[in-house]
Amino acid sequence: MRPSVPVAAVKALALSCGFDVVGITTADPFPEAEEAMLARLPHLKPLSWLTPARIRLACHPRTLMPSARSIVAIAARYSSVIPQTMPQTKRDASTFPYPVREGEEASEEQPAIQGRFARYAWGPDYHAILADRLRQLVVRLRELAGSGLEARVFVDTGPLAERAVALRAGLGWQGKNCTLLTPEHGSWVVLGEVLVNLELEPDVPSCLSLVRGEGKTGLAIEGRKGAGGLSGEVAPCAGCDLCLRACPTGALCAPRTVHVSRCLSYLTIEHRGAIPRDLRPALGNRVFGCDICQEVCLVNRGLEPPMATLFPPNPCLGPTVNLLSLVSMSEEDFRRRFANSAVRRAKRAGLRRNAAVALGNYGDERAIQALISLLKDPDPLLREHVAWALGRIGGSAARRALGEAWSGEVASAVRAEIEWALSR
Repeated sequence: MRPSVPVAAVKALALSCGFDVVGITTADPFPEAEEAMLARLPHLKPLSWLTPARIRLACHPRTLMPSARSIVAIAARYSSVIPQTMPQTKRDASTFPYPVREGEEASEEQPAIQGRFARYAWGPDYHAILADRLRQLVVRLRELAGSGLEARVFVDTGPLAERAVALRAGLGWQGKNCTLLTPEHGSWVVLGEVLVNLELEPDVPSCLSLVRGEGKTGLAIEGRKGAGGLSGEVAPCAGCDLCLRACPTGALCAPRTVHVSRCLSYLTIEHRGAIPRDLRPALGNRVFGCDICQEVCLVNRGLEPPMATLFPPNPCLGPTVNLLSLVSMSEEDFRRRFANSAVRRAKRAGLRRNAAVALGNYGDERAIQALISLLKDPDPLLREHVAWALGRIGGSAARRALGEAWSGEVASAVRAEIEWALSR
């Protein structure tokens, strides 16, 4: 006999585990999501792991757990409020509205040379915390349902179409920038799921409309039945394309379509090679991820979420980082500082590459000597981006060092970058 648990009890247990939003849907397939993902696969080519077979697996939950009957979908908010604004830098100041860490205050004469992390990386790595809390939920569910409960936990590294699950479970709607927008916390959330063999009454997808009054933005929510999720345009996003227009690389090439090879999040985190030269200026001083499309979102602007409970910001991790220390850090420094951080995904080589680009964009001559010393670094990928940064900053010292480095450089990509820098 299949175990039985009241839906209200399941949701209460999920909330008691620290999650902020919870919804229920069936474990039926997601044919609309499968069709959409397969159609957009050409835009996702850099993600070599995302194959048609993987997409089909992700959209058929019972292939992941044959006994699954329902999915418990959760969302947990993360900190999104910047506590303090940095003084403007001498290069295009609008690109650098970023905070200063305590003890590193800057003056207008000597602005701090800071890089920025995406907001979800300000605290501990959410993957491990979410998985642990979801396993706690399973333990508590088993206490209610008995030993017959079967469950499987997923965070975003697992093969499950989590956004499709969240949409059908009524957690929110999909913005034009592909993020899930919740009425309570906007897109400043991470997602998780539990497949269970419980027959639970599913929630319905949310049909949301924008309500404006007295200078504030609110959301009116109306349930609508349907197994396929939301269709058509959702009112809060209707007529708005701020996220599409704000993307500095044009990666948001159409509503709910991301050209991954141009996305700053992909380029700064998962991409392992050289960042295309024409896209480097768009990084500004971002060294891990990008929040631009979320920052301009009217739904996010209209919300003032409280401090995150599961992922409080850690002053040792973010929101900013000293670029000079980052570009010069050793492997030991990297492992020690980012041991419990999502920043590990970028690897040391990727972070140093990103920091070099950020220094070039920052345009501060104080970085020249540190960059010159890195022209002899063993990593050719770093040398390539250091040469570009020196070319961006310019000056006689930078040009002299680049000329000397060119004569002894053996890597063709680095030599080409030095030649470009010297031609400016």
